[in-house]
Amino acid sequence: MKVRRGERPLAIKLFAVALLLVALAGAAEGLSDLGGAALRLSLSAPWIAWDRDAVIVAIFSEASIALIPLVWIYVFAARGARWMVLGFGLIKLLLAIRPLIAAVRFDTLDAIAFIEPALICFALVMLFTPGASRWMRRSDKEVGSAVFE
Repeated sequence: MKVRRGERPLAIKLFAVALLLVALAGAAEGLSDLGGAALRLSLSAPWIAWDRDAVIVAIFSEASIALIPLVWIYVFAARGARWMVLGFGLIKLLLAIRPLIAAVRFDTLDAIAFIEPALICFALVMLFTPGASRWMRRSDKEVGSAVFE
């Protein structure tokens, strides 16, 4: 896998910024409420003793893992990564619907609860614009790099 050379289209740049903001927002949300993050993590993995340090490591690990597809797409133009991002993005959006409805119903909507799904939608749309699709589709000979499938 080689680095894709040349200028990235605006849609790819906006996708990267949106996905970076989603990862940073998730990390900021977790770090601002370590107790809530510990509770969420203990529901996922109750066999781990979720002390303060373990929670912080897990929060940064989640943020780092969220950035892997960003690198695959922005740096390597990996076409297969687009579909992975779409799949996980749609799952994340489906999981966000219920809490959003509850927050609106009980008037407890905070900015992160709304901004994160909006950024995910924006990133997914940017990833599948015609300009982004053309850039991802260009042949290896045209751009002088290999595209990971």
